[in-house]
Amino acid sequence: MRLIGYGEDGLTAWSLTHQLDLVQEGLRKKFSESCDRSNWTVFFRPSVGRGIGGSFGEFDAIIATQSHVYLVESKWEDKVTKRPRRGSLKIGDVQIRRHEIFEWIKQQWDADQPFDGWAGFAARNKVAFKERFPGRPLVKPGRRLSDNLTFLLNQTIGRTPKHVLLYFYRSKTAPYSSVVADDGSEPPVRFVIVPIQYCLIQEPSLFFEMTHSVTL
Repeated sequence: MRLIGYGEDGLTAWSLTHQLDLVQEGLRKKFSESCDRSNWTVFFRPSVGRGIGGSFGEFDAIIATQSHVYLVESKWEDKVTKRPRRGSLKIGDVQIRRHEIFEWIKQQWDADQPFDGWAGFAARNKVAFKERFPGRPLVKPGRRLSDNLTFLLNQTIGRTPKHVLLYFYRSKTAPYSSVVADDGSEPPVRFVIVPIQYCLIQEPSLFFEMTHSVTL
């Protein structure tokens, strides 16, 4: 069967199924990650809510290893006629805030063990959360979002959060080496770029083969 993909979601799925060696090598270089994948858990597009109280969107992926939990955003080089300039890659405020919120919740969660459920956690942390993120409520118990967060947090207890931007490029060399906010400032969390090269089936269309692998 021939499987053809398009866009950031398709590239993310492709990287986690057919290019995991390249992802792993990028994490090893950037974070000294172990070469052993036997205890990895990979979440594709894990939802932490959209348009409901306390929601902060979806990561493109979360990769939990023995010592780290990588919170992943994806961007792709999607222009055919104009290649990107070298320099810093911009990331939106919504994405930055998503990483800030999840990291804060995870730090409190890990420190709040033994586990007694989201209701107890929310009761103990809702005031501090409101002070840290004014205008944003902490997720209420009994919601699908709180259930999803509980599962994700329990699967990653004790792992240190790291912030990753998978950048899919077609140029001969990856054009970006750092990440900045939309206004050009340094984000409050440090993003590290892991570049993954891909190729199109036929320009100017932007479709690609999802069963194609790039060797190291």
